[in-house]
Amino acid sequence: MDQIKIRVNRTTLFINDSNNIVGEIYIEKNGHSFFPEEKWTDFVVVILSWWTKKLRYFEYAKVGEKTVFDFMDGPLLLRLKKVNEHEVNLIGVKRNLINDEMLFEAQTQFDDLKMNVVKVSKSVIGYAKLKGWEDN
Repeated sequence: MDQIKIRVNRTTLFINDSNNIVGEIYIEKNGHSFFPEEKWTDFVVVILSWWTKKLRYFEYAKVGEKTVFDFMDGPLLLRLKKVNEHEVNLIGVKRNLINDEMLFEAQTQFDDLKMNVVKVSKSVIGYAKLKGWEDN
């Protein structure tokens, strides 16, 4: 079983010209493997809201069902498959014109993944409030 962490570096967060919060967001496996890559920069709040919504529905998925965690920048996505009632398989993919290239694979507890997304989301919300960005 792999240890998965959703990493957001709050010190990199900023509001872009489109009024979106951007910064480092990536997935870390066992402290040394990363997807899409370490220090990946993307639309943090948009991505975390997508992932949170997907996890709410996926919690009640049947064994064998799949969902996708999207990233906004680049042709990247994370495929989730419910392996059993408690575990999910994660496959990080780079989409190409010809095929999908697998860049990352992990298996973890669904509840751990869910709690990690929630914890990181709350941290980002707290930081946005601290910066006065919640009204933007």
